[in-house]
Amino acid sequence: MKPERMSRVRLVAPRSRIRPVLDTLHSMKLLEIRKPEDEDLDEGMSLDDADTLSRKLVDIRSLMSSLPEEQRDEGSHTVEEALDAIPQILETVSDVEEKREEAQRQLENLKGDAEFFRAIRGTGLSAEDLEGTRNLDVTAGVFQEDINGAEILRGEDLDVAVYEEEDVARELSASADRTVDIPQGYSGKPEQVLGDIRSREHELESRLEEVESELSKTSAKWMGSLREAEELLETRIEKSEAPWISGSRTERSSQRAGCRPTGWTRPGRSWRRAWTARYTWSRSPEQRTSRRSNTTTRDQ
Repeated sequence: MKPERMSRVRLVAPRSRIRPVLDTLHSMKLLEIRKPEDEDLDEGMSLDDADTLSRKLVDIRSLMSSLPEEQRDEGSHTVEEALDAIPQILETVSDVEEKREEAQRQLENLKGDAEFFRAIRGTGLSAEDLEGTRNLDVTAGVFQEDINGAEILRGEDLDVAVYEEEDVARELSASADRTVDIPQGYSGKPEQVLGDIRSREHELESRLEEVESELSKTSAKWMGSLREAEELLETRIEKSEAPWISGSRTERSSQRAGCRPTGWTRPGRSWRRAWTARYTWSRSPEQRTSRRSNTTTRDQ
């Protein structure tokens, strides 16, 4: 493959015409913009709307990452309608995600509670027995069978126990291989509690299905328009940031330097109207010939 021969280009336009100039350059896709080397020119800055467009693009990409992929496209919205609806869609998706996270958290807690009550089946204990009283606490876990300096009482016939709180807490801590949190808010024997937990799990799973369905509907309604809006914003940002990347400005004009294919023919009238200024290109200063201030200087 033989590389295309390139010629140096410098484009000059009034600052008031920066946006149409950028639109023209972007649509032609023939100019490779280079960093300016003029020491007496100020480096350009982004156009005023670049930051606003960038924030909108971040919002769109955040939405698209939150919404599920849908094969169907039920949306008939324009790009501008999608851009205007971004705050509303963000709020809707945020609310739905909060509901989903809460349901998932509750399901995870129920899973731990069910594991606990399965472990105490056959002990004769009820959920009420594990709640303790105002003066008595209950500790559950795996402990050593023998504790030095303490007597372990087993069975259901104990009526009264006299103890020192600090001593008991110290011995339990020293002999515990593992302690577990006792689930609260249940009543009945373990088998009854497990049935209640299963019913609650079914309710939460149904709620999760509703949440996923709501996200799918939102995706089907807006995803196509959001993709188009993303592409549009990417193009707008690319144009708006071009002065900062490659431009230099004087008080009244903006200049851009770069390279274009040497064999490219002279632009037509629409190009000249877009600039409403002069433009020059050359391979070297010696090869330039100037006709008048608002005409073309080309390769010889």
